Amino acid sequence: MSVIKTENIEKIYKTKSQQIVALKNVGIEINKGELVSIVGSSGSGKSTLMNILGCLDKASGGKYYFNNRNIADFSERELTTLRRENIGFIFQKFNLISTLTALENTELPLVYAKIPKKIRRQKAKEALKTVGLENRMYHKPCELSGGQQQRVAVARAIISNPEIILADEPTGNLDEKSARQIMNILKELNKNGKTVIIITHDKQIANQTARKVIVKNGTTQNANI
Repeated sequence: MSVIKTENIEKIYKTKSQQIVALKNVGIEINKGELVSIVGSSGSGKSTLMNILGCLDKASGGKYYFNNRNIADFSERELTTLRRENIGFIFQKFNLISTLTALENTELPLVYAKIPKKIRRQKAKEALKTVGLENRMYHKPCELSGGQQQRVAVARAIISNPEIILADEPTGNLDEKSARQIMNILKELNKNGKTVIIITHDKQIANQTARKVIVKNGTTQNANI
């Protein structure tokens, strides 16, 4: 059963003097429970595709179905709810708030969802335990290593129990050991039923996923690399 399906997706950026085609005729299908990497070099269009799949941006053309529902039929409010409840985002630069502790950073999605403090605090503690940071939850980002900060970001991504984890270069700023820890966590989440999509330029990371989608010059293809 597909959770994500696109048909002939296009993304065109228009300037006063020209049109830049970032994506063209992109058709991919990702099934529930898959571990998939979207692979491409800088400028290939993979980040643009990630933004569309994550409903952070809209395509210029084509169709995008999320759980068999056309994204075009969603209101802005519904899209906000979808992002908050169905997709957990992990970014290369962690995107943690420097003045907040690991616990406070983790619970932010539930703050925005107006979940009572007692409930969200308990869920944040559980999420941090899942990523092995139960002993560092009261530390701020500056007191954590890069790998630990990314684990906080993973905890934040899973606190709402989303069906999809969308990770954009999740190991890009990490040393080899930390990268391995993050990948192990993502693979464990996948084993527990999460659909995990990893956007990466790193073939070693991509080779750890069950399926790879290559993005090149704005188009996609399934391939072994």
